[in-house]
Amino acid sequence: MEKENFYRLIDRYQAGEATPGEQVLVETYYRHLTQGRTELEPGEEERLRTVVLEKILARTKRRSIPMHRRVWVRFAAAAVFLFGIATTYFLVSRKDKQTTVAYKTDVAAPVINKATLTIGNGKRIILDNIGKGSLAAEGAVTADKTGDGQIVYNSKVSTIEYHTLTNPKGSKPIQLTLADGTTAWLNAASSITFPTAFTGGTREVTMMGEAYFEVAHNSSKPFIVKAGEQDIKVLGTHFNIKAYRNEPVLTTTLLEGSVEVTSGGEHTVILPGQQAVTPNLGSGISVSTANTEAAIAWIKGKFSFDNTDLKTAMRQLERWYDVDVKYEAHVPDSHFFGGTPMSENLSEVLKVMELSGCHFKIEDKKIIVYP
Repeated sequence: MEKENFYRLIDRYQAGEATPGEQVLVETYYRHLTQGRTELEPGEEERLRTVVLEKILARTKRRSIPMHRRVWVRFAAAAVFLFGIATTYFLVSRKDKQTTVAYKTDVAAPVINKATLTIGNGKRIILDNIGKGSLAAEGAVTADKTGDGQIVYNSKVSTIEYHTLTNPKGSKPIQLTLADGTTAWLNAASSITFPTAFTGGTREVTMMGEAYFEVAHNSSKPFIVKAGEQDIKVLGTHFNIKAYRNEPVLTTTLLEGSVEVTSGGEHTVILPGQQAVTPNLGSGISVSTANTEAAIAWIKGKFSFDNTDLKTAMRQLERWYDVDVKYEAHVPDSHFFGGTPMSENLSEVLKVMELSGCHFKIEDKKIIVYP
């Protein structure tokens, strides 16, 4: 975005006339100002500081706070605000162009869960059609559906069979509690296959897509997740696996405990705050420091990007909004930071992303990206 346009945007923000998307841009730019990463003139930097901090104080209802406490609130509010922005808003890495989203129709964010459960005899149960209570009438004699839509399995069963929970594109995440007490959250365009009870020396499940696990500890029965080229072995821990078939890599991000990752005969153990990365069609494991907040932001209802390239970000929008993406000609090599609520309509997300230098069109259930 040109500097003069941004200065006018600050004026609208100060006057309370900025749109939600424009507020996002100003406040995110403010975060980068504190890190010495803006291109504003010194006088405009100071004005931006003053304008945004005034908004922060307004949000903390400063009029009800005694004068001797206002200085403390000023700094505390700024600190909280800066940490919050990092996982709440988009920032695009290119600011040299401003574009406009054109759309014939908009696409709303998912408001219901469309998951299905396939049981041992092959019967497919549409979970949204099932009310609270036991799924026994549908043949899933070991499972219950809670009032908030979770699927919970009972460990006291006499017959063991394999079930598959599938969460399609355009569907809110679904929570599943396995027979051992392990909890899994399944993102859109994902599935997990699991036994109705765990016998033998291990607890094994198979998944594709993205899932977050909080594994019940059992030192005598390791919990093993098979996800594409990765096998993840744990005793009890919290971790996120992203293993979509159309992504170039598979990632396992650890939040608590420790896990052993195996791929192509190679083994490695990762610790909290680390991420294991494996090629989707290959072998070998690399380990790096992870942005754990970004990895599990989807559970909290947020898109969160950490230097994410355009095509990776668009694949996430494809899955969440159940749309297709078409690229026309060469598109900029844009990268994104931060995030935005997943409850926003697609057009609102694209209005912020358009500052990357790309143009977007929404035509029915398709996003067209062009330079």
